[in-house]
Amino acid sequence: MLNFSESLDAELRELGQHHVRVSALCPNYIATGMFAGARSALGTWMLTPERVAAAGVTMVERGTGRLILPWTAGLLLAGFGWLPRPLFHAIARLFGVSRSMMGWKGRTDGRTRGLMG
Repeated sequence: MLNFSESLDAELRELGQHHVRVSALCPNYIATGMFAGARSALGTWMLTPERVAAAGVTMVERGTGRLILPWTAGLLLAGFGWLPRPLFHAIARLFGVSRSMMGWKGRTDGRTRGLMG
């Protein structure tokens, strides 16, 4: 999704559509029922819905193209994203990224939220 948004933004600029901007907000887990049971990876934390919403508003106001939350998740991608895939996955395992959803239960109250809920 991130590459798609950046490609779309670049294409719009090429077409002279400078009045349209595309932004990508990439939050880690958000402390809502949707992520019940999930554990944040080492060095990251659950975000509040208010923090994510405020970051989205700030992005639009500033014209920011990309924001990864929390900043430590962005640091992990920037610092290790250039490594060969098997090595990147080994480091992600060390940080607990691949186990973070093992206890995930999702919403347990029967309610749904979002576009379809």
